[in-house]
Amino acid sequence: QEKIQQSLEKAKSGTVPAPSVTEVEQPCKDGSSVWTEVVSRLMFDATGKPVGIMGVSRNITERKQADEETQRERAYFDRFVETTPEGIAICDAQGRIMRVNAEFVRMFGYGVDEAVGQCIDDLVAPPGRQEEARAITRSTGQGEKNLLETVRRRKDGTLVDVSLIAAPVLITGKQEAIYSIYRDITERKQAEEARKKAEAQLRQSQKMEAIGTLAGGIAHDFNNLLTGILGNAAII
Repeated sequence: QEKIQQSLEKAKSGTVPAPSVTEVEQPCKDGSSVWTEVVSRLMFDATGKPVGIMGVSRNITERKQADEETQRERAYFDRFVETTPEGIAICDAQGRIMRVNAEFVRMFGYGVDEAVGQCIDDLVAPPGRQEEARAITRSTGQGEKNLLETVRRRKDGTLVDVSLIAAPVLITGKQEAIYSIYRDITERKQAEEARKKAEAQLRQSQKMEAIGTLAGGIAHDFNNLLTGILGNAAII
């Protein structure tokens, strides 16, 4: 109604209004409802005076339902990305960052504005891992999936052990982007290193114990042999 009134006011002022396009949910006889797109246009007589309104409507219920489903899926995806405990970066095929989630920001220390538009390899790969990072981006951009444990660099220069999944984003069979998922495995790596160190210390301790036991046995045997020799010497 508001758009129609605006069209009438324009017509009265001598301006020919453009057709009005409105989406309206309309009730049906059976109690259900349908979404329609209504295109309305003012009709004029020979003198240019508006004499009526012509409207054409079409059923857009399926389109509206598809739009609503797309919005639900997008909201679910956004919620998933922002609440997942892994750092996520979505990049174009060349590795330029288009989106990062909250955990990526926390893990690497870069703000969203600092990260978006940057090359993912330049941003988080330390100098010693640049070749590895670029190879991963290149192969992922060609449709391959990569899974590995590696090291990446935070904004402050400190290193973080991560498990990395890099894979293409395919939409209707066409690659549109790539995503990288980072999980901080520093604590696990530290625990593994501590276990290895403890195992090495235990092996060294066992080795020294074995050497001590062997030395004690040799000394005992040597003492017995020496006692025998000295005893025979005394008899002689």
